[in-house]
Amino acid sequence: SYPGIELVIAPSGGISPTGERIIGRSRRFFGRDTAFLAHADRYYVADNTTYEIRVFSAEGTLESLIRRAYQEIEVTAEALDAVRAQLLDRLRDDETRRRVRAALRERPAPHETMPAFEPRMAADMIGNLWVQDYMVPSDRVPVWTVFDQDGVLLGSVAFPEGFDCLDIGDEYVLGLWRDEDDVEYVRMYDLVKPE
Repeated sequence: SYPGIELVIAPSGGISPTGERIIGRSRRFFGRDTAFLAHADRYYVADNTTYEIRVFSAEGTLESLIRRAYQEIEVTAEALDAVRAQLLDRLRDDETRRRVRAALRERPAPHETMPAFEPRMAADMIGNLWVQDYMVPSDRVPVWTVFDQDGVLLGSVAFPEGFDCLDIGDEYVLGLWRDEDDVEYVRMYDLVKPE
């Protein structure tokens, strides 16, 4: 058993046809989650409360732990305001925005620190493990940290803003990029490795 995504059950800001407040379920701001990845004869499990990735054999035996030192990032009032603003910006009308803004004030306080990494892992064609770094609200460029099959840190790769990595080869990365109108384009980039 592993912890799942942290959710908040609280007033959503909506009103039912009978005039009652609607209770909704949503992700907790800066909440924790567990990432899973199966690749070749291994599977990886990582709860992003700390930077520790468990590596299991196909039979379920714990083979190793991949750990990385990282600096905990404090959840500041400015970071919380930025996440709330991003949520409100997606709403279309002023009345909904007003109700949701009021509902956001009733949500439980977030953790004191942000997660250690995004709950996203991938493996490339030669078996390296890629873990997406946590994106604070001001981040625009997704960065992935790469480990070899033995858990040795190889380095980090920054992708262009708006790029969602979907496939990693030995010499390329493939994914979707969205423009300012949210139109998707398939893009491939060369993966240049240091010598």
